[in-house]
Amino acid sequence: MGFRSLSTCYLKINDDGYVTLVTGVVDNGQGNESMVIQAAAEILGVPMEDINLVNADTEVTNLDPGAIHKRPPSSAPTR
Repeated sequence: MGFRSLSTCYLKINDDGYVTLVTGVVDNGQGNESMVIQAAAEILGVPMEDINLVNADTEVTNLDPGAIHKRPPSSAPTR
């Protein structure tokens, strides 16, 4: 990847109604984990407690351009 792109994620809605959110966004103390869970909960209309976050796992997550400045919240998807 010779360029920087936006953060990405994918969601899996499980048979039990819980949601698995997979993203390359990392949290170095800025609250990125909470931010992506809050955004997904609001968009899907489910409680935050029903979302399981998988992040920074290079085996299953997409590459992320990095936690620099305020980029993750400003590049998060909107409705």
